[in-house]
Amino acid sequence: MEHLDSSLADLPRSRFKGVAVITDDKSTISSTEEYLENIGIFRIDPSLKPYKDHFKYRLKRYVDQKKLIEEYEGGLEEFAEGYLKFGFNREEDGIVYREWAPAAQEAQIIGDFNGWDGSNHQMEKNQFGVWSIKIPDADGNPAIPHNSRVKFRFRHGDGVWVDRIPAWIKYATVDPTRFAAPYDGVYWDPPLLERSHYSPVEFLLTCIL
Repeated sequence: MEHLDSSLADLPRSRFKGVAVITDDKSTISSTEEYLENIGIFRIDPSLKPYKDHFKYRLKRYVDQKKLIEEYEGGLEEFAEGYLKFGFNREEDGIVYREWAPAAQEAQIIGDFNGWDGSNHQMEKNQFGVWSIKIPDADGNPAIPHNSRVKFRFRHGDGVWVDRIPAWIKYATVDPTRFAAPYDGVYWDPPLLERSHYSPVEFLLTCIL
């Protein structure tokens, strides 16, 4: 097992570098296939060799996705900070909402702020399945009031519309007077004077004491 762990651990740092930019270029594909012919896992467990084609498929899928993330998201580290981009975020003169739903055919944002009617808040989808919308401020105030309910509404390929809590919502609530009531997302953006400002040390002390 020690040899296996070492082989896998060294993969991203050394050999995998050679296939990190796989394209339709024949030389690149050739080097990738050559690497797969000699991948250590096949030496350790020869019974996996019949599945070599699937290993190639998975490797190419990984490389393609990693390349897209590096090209359009700035790298894996920035991609991991999705909470700074997805969900509801204040940007200049408005609120921007983003949600990843590649299978959705249409999408809207609904809530108390628009009477749960998303016809005027249709979202746009990019090539990566990310839906987004910018809702401009109204008379200098956020179009979605703080502590108001919101949901993500989208249409499946079969034509059925579904309402869901936004995946990156910061707060959710449920009506305690209704049995099995669905949860609602809550837009949470309190005024500065109402926000808690704890340093990490102060927060830790609060939890302990």
